[in-house]
Amino acid sequence: MPTPRPLAIVLAVLVSAVAGTAAIAAQALPEPAKASPAEAGVAAMAEIVFYLARGEADACGQGCNEWIVAEGKIDAGAAARLRRLLAKQGHRRPPIYFHSPGGSVSGGLELGRLIRDQKLTVSVAHTIPLGCDRDKPLEKSCAALKHSGQELESEFDQTVALCNSSCVYVLAGGTVRVIPPWVKLGIHDVGLDPDKKPPPGALAEEAKKLAHTRIQEYLRDMGFDKALYTAAIAIPYTSHRFLERDEVVRFGIDRREFGESVWRFVSKPKPEMDKRFFSRTDGDQIRYLDGLASLVCGAGPAIGFALVRQHVASEPANSGQRSVSISMNGQRIDLPYKIPSGEFDTRWASLPASAFDAVGNATIGVSGFGPDRSDGSAGSLTLNMDGFSAAFAKFRKSCDESARSPVAVVPSTVPQTLPLTAPWAKPVPFMPGDKTPWGQNLPGVPAVLQKTPAAPIPPAAKTVQSAAGAAGPPTRAEPIQQSCKSQIAAAPLHLTGRVTDFISDEQALVRTSEVEAELGAKINPAYLSLKRVKVERYPQSDNWATMAAIPENLDVKIGDVVELKSHYRDPSLPCHFIPWTIDRLVDRAG
Repeated sequence: MPTPRPLAIVLAVLVSAVAGTAAIAAQALPEPAKASPAEAGVAAMAEIVFYLARGEADACGQGCNEWIVAEGKIDAGAAARLRRLLAKQGHRRPPIYFHSPGGSVSGGLELGRLIRDQKLTVSVAHTIPLGCDRDKPLEKSCAALKHSGQELESEFDQTVALCNSSCVYVLAGGTVRVIPPWVKLGIHDVGLDPDKKPPPGALAEEAKKLAHTRIQEYLRDMGFDKALYTAAIAIPYTSHRFLERDEVVRFGIDRREFGESVWRFVSKPKPEMDKRFFSRTDGDQIRYLDGLASLVCGAGPAIGFALVRQHVASEPANSGQRSVSISMNGQRIDLPYKIPSGEFDTRWASLPASAFDAVGNATIGVSGFGPDRSDGSAGSLTLNMDGFSAAFAKFRKSCDESARSPVAVVPSTVPQTLPLTAPWAKPVPFMPGDKTPWGQNLPGVPAVLQKTPAAPIPPAAKTVQSAAGAAGPPTRAEPIQQSCKSQIAAAPLHLTGRVTDFISDEQALVRTSEVEAELGAKINPAYLSLKRVKVERYPQSDNWATMAAIPENLDVKIGDVVELKSHYRDPSLPCHFIPWTIDRLVDRAG
């Protein structure tokens, strides 16, 4: 039965869009009260535009370098515009990638039916045509390119991509639906378009009921049960919720148990390359966890390799102590270092660049990194090397040309590669009462440095062994002679202070990253696992405090008076420093 005209008019102002909210925050959070680039981009998005894009080999997946772009707010004319583009393609049907906050309910359902009729593969990604500034998508020159009708050379990016609300219904129309690792789909109920004049209350409510009926009919026609619809209408239009991977599977949007992206190189803000993946686990309950493999520039010929995955709250307390390794070219490489975090499990090591030279398009085996399985094992997985060779060539060239201080990978480099908001990316108000920079411009400190010799701390060592053989002894890397831009004292100062607070691992990691940026050097990795405390100057003569590491053989309490050693250049590692450390207990509190 045709819809009465008044209801049809009201349906046109019913929308389903998580406005102003990005599904992924790939960069560090901005300063408080400022919108992130992703959020600003969502708010400014124009009506959806469709065009054909072309990238490098395997840009959009194995064997895929051409795709249809769908970017912007879904409107009533969306299906007609896509139909015109498909007519120009003849029998060619490349996959279509959405980057959309949602929009018109009726427009989205019509677009989804067209996609099903054309048997298209659908996914989510952000496309940046060459000649467009990713931070200024609404520039006239960029908009003109997207509406030119030409195939555009473009960059393919799934790290900052979104598909919310009515866009999720459009995805349901795909014959094949591929939701990339780390991408979150946003859902909520339908509501009235705030940019249009609201209809009378009774008519609006009737139109909303009709919209619900049409959504259910559409999802049923697409082969879905009521689970997705029920989850969406449970969230008020003024709010939103992002689906977890297990819901994406359970709702039938993407039922894969494992998925991975191709290796991707990025040059800014620093050279790095990564692969994103997700995998099913079968511990106490079936879960799907997102993961990341990342390479960053290291000291000299070294490369930092890190594995990151979501933390599982139900994991045993000692699970973080298990051995994690990768296997490449028949060799096992241990990842001995762990970054403390309540949200992510991160393991890393500094490796010679030669370890990756002959990888080619083989595979990387990962062992011991998954949550405990039902049989008690930690699980393993295999990552392919699609796109690795091309990305690695650019990565190595950029590392060699980079002007920044080349250092071995440390936690401050790994988190910046993460595709979502992480604890270390949050602007933590660390010590709001401090009036002087931590460890800088210390009032009342003699200018002459005390030449107390430092206790040697061994540098990070790697263990490489045959996949079938036993591990050999750790090898100490020879110091690499190179110049560093950092200005760090060659020997520590000795001061007295009082312990006033214990510092969480997350706060310590944030502050460590800040200090590394201030000093232009990296902390000695051997100090990463040490607990941190806040220490104030004692006797109190000024408002000064610092963060200090606690040696493993020393037990301190709040109120204890301690002797500190200030940070100084690490004699065993180039471009590294020893952090502020408690040297000894002077007086026990109480």
